[in-house]
Amino acid sequence: MKEKEQVRDMITGRRQSLSQSWTGVHSAKAAINLFGMNEFHEAGSLACYLSTGEEILTGDIIAECWKSGKRVCVPAFERESGSYRLCWFDEGTDLEKGPLTIGQPANPSWVADAALDLMLVPGMAFDSRGGRVGHGGGHYDRLMTGNGYRRSFKVGLAYDFQVLPEVPLEDHDVLMDAVVTETRIMRQGGI
Repeated sequence: MKEKEQVRDMITGRRQSLSQSWTGVHSAKAAINLFGMNEFHEAGSLACYLSTGEEILTGDIIAECWKSGKRVCVPAFERESGSYRLCWFDEGTDLEKGPLTIGQPANPSWVADAALDLMLVPGMAFDSRGGRVGHGGGHYDRLMTGNGYRRSFKVGLAYDFQVLPEVPLEDHDVLMDAVVTETRIMRQGGI
């Protein structure tokens, strides 16, 4: 756990120095790489995160999904269960701030227990093995293993500086099938 905190601290410092224009340019390049993947083209339904200013921005990715007829879902906090679940996200969906101040649908329509073709996953750091260090709450690891989503193709979205030679992993950590940055696509096990 201490190693993960050190990774988070290092990446947080770097991400806080990013300008909006830098983030926009590099996010657009990562999106182009994602759009070139067969898994993205073939996906009929996918999960995506609603980005904050320091992450790979997902607004254009979601818009492209809608344009090409893909169904999109995003995480939202379910008060009854006290955990995050996936809910459908359509054009015009009203948003509110969730418990972590991240936008989420105001009136969630929960995704039934069904596999999604693709999951786009944020993180603090990744490696070429598909390892991922998240923000520390375990929310995404639980999302990726619940409701039949284990079979979904999982893509970590990150900037190049977030890809490390190796990240610390624990037994409960879910590996990515690929990591996409502004300059490359890394599939699990190497480039």
